[in-house]
Order: sequence, then C-alpha cells, then structure tokens
Amino acid sequence: IEKNRLLNLISISKLQTLEDRPNSPETKTTTSQHNQNPTKLIIIMRTPVFFSIGIFVLSLGTYAFFPYLTHVDNYPSLVNVHAAVMLGWLLLFLGQTYFAMRGDIANHIKFGKAALYYTVPICVCGLAIGYHKVSRVYKAGGRVDSARVHFMGSFVHFFQFGCCFFLGYLVKNKKQNKDLHRVFMTYANAALLPPAGGRLVVNWGWNAAVSLGLLPGATMALAFMYECVRGTRRSIALSMVLAAFIMLGLVCEVAGSQWGWFADFTDRALQWDLMPWLGDTTYGDINEELVEL
Repeated sequence: IEKNRLLNLISISKLQTLEDRPNSPETKTTTSQHNQNPTKLIIIMRTPVFFSIGIFVLSLGTYAFFPYLTHVDNYPSLVNVHAAVMLGWLLLFLGQTYFAMRGDIANHIKFGKAALYYTVPICVCGLAIGYHKVSRVYKAGGRVDSARVHFMGSFVHFFQFGCCFFLGYLVKNKKQNKDLHRVFMTYANAALLPPAGGRLVVNWGWNAAVSLGLLPGATMALAFMYECVRGTRRSIALSMVLAAFIMLGLVCEVAGSQWGWFADFTDRALQWDLMPWLGDTTYGDINEELVEL
C-alpha cells in the first residue's frame, strides 16, 4: 500500500509539469492514463528552452570576458570579485532552469531561495563596480563623460533586475501565476546581460547592434517565442512589456548618463571619494569614445 501511495504521489507531481498546457492533447492523454492507472509512473520532461538560454548565456558570456579571465592578475580585486559573483549568478540560473526542466521542483525551489540571498552581493558589487569605473578614470585624468555610461548602467541594471526578480518571487507561491514567475525571472536574468554584450564590443571588436542583439536580445527573443507558442496571453503581454523595459534601460544608460542632473550627481559622488585607495594609474582605455544613439 505504501509503495502504491508513493508511486501515486510521484505520478501526480509529474502531471503537474503539464499545467501550463491544460488543454493540450498531450495533457489530456496523460491525465487519462493517470486516471486509468494511478500507480503508473508517468515521466514528462519539461521544455529545455530556458536551460538552453542558460547554456547560451554562460558560453557567450565567458567568451565575452575571456581576455579578463586569462589575465586576472592585471585587474583590481573588486573587478575579480564582481566577475566571480556574476559567474555564480549564471550558475544559479543554470541550475534553476535545469531542475525546472527535469521537473525536480524541490531542488528548483532550493536554488531559488539561494538566488534570493544572492541578490545582495549582485546588487552591492554591481553598484560598486560602476563607481569604481568612473572614479578610477577620473583620478587618471580620463574621459569622465564616457565613464558615466557605466556608472549610470549600474543603477539601471540594479533597478531592472530588482524589479523583475522580486516581482517574480512575489508571484511564485500561487500555482496559477507560474507563467508570470517564469517570465519575470527570465527577464531579471536578461537585465544583467548588457555589460556582457558590451564586452563583445570592447574585447572582440564586434558590432554593438550585433553584440546587444545577442546579449540580452537573443535570450529575450527566444523566451518570447516560447511564450507565443506555449505560454498564456498574459505571459505574452508581460514578455512584451518587460522586453521594452529592458531596451528602454539601454537607452537610459547611454542618453541618461549625459543628463545634467546625473552629471552633477556624478561630480558630487567623485568628491566624496568613496574609494580613496584608487590612485592616478589605472588599466585599459581611459579615454573611450562616448557611445551615441
């Protein structure tokens, strides 16, 4: 009896992997099979789309930053810490999508809880690296106007990531909101990817449109196609809104960095000298051309 009860529970948990498609022929057939033989173990794999997104981001992101990875001794410790933190996030995202694909919701939830705590180092390191960029360029006598783009970007990505992640976390407890949880978390990850797209331009000389079209553009496009095929009307609508939200952030990062109020704020922040250990020497190009829309 206990064995049958266990098999029944396992079977039900596997059936729940089809709840995004309640009216599909596959779901109806599987449900019928379960009703006829509730002790039969029915294993249904979820879509590999989001795990594939994780693999794609990890692979292309590693390639984008590869010159840094091979010369870590040339960069300050904060840069290396930031790189390690972001790598940790990508691995967490990859783990979550893997367990979701396998239908192992228990481990998916564990990784999700770890990701919740992990938002703290992500946000702290992200804001710190933005200030680090503009401060070291300023002290070395470089172009602060172009460095402000990175400084503004740290705030933009912090805001976008925070909104998407915590809204996704808030809706996760209701089963009927699983589609919204999926979309919010996918775009939370996308909000962190523009700097990697920028590294494809700086480190490898790729065209900016192509680079940002891949990171984050390609990940958002693939997720949107999935929602169009197997999602719900509201998940499609939310995907469109969040995609526009991410792209608007890129515009704000470039144009907003040159707004008068942000230039004044940057000047005040530089006078605070929050990183006094930075001297007048630095690495890389301190006179980058200003990106224009």
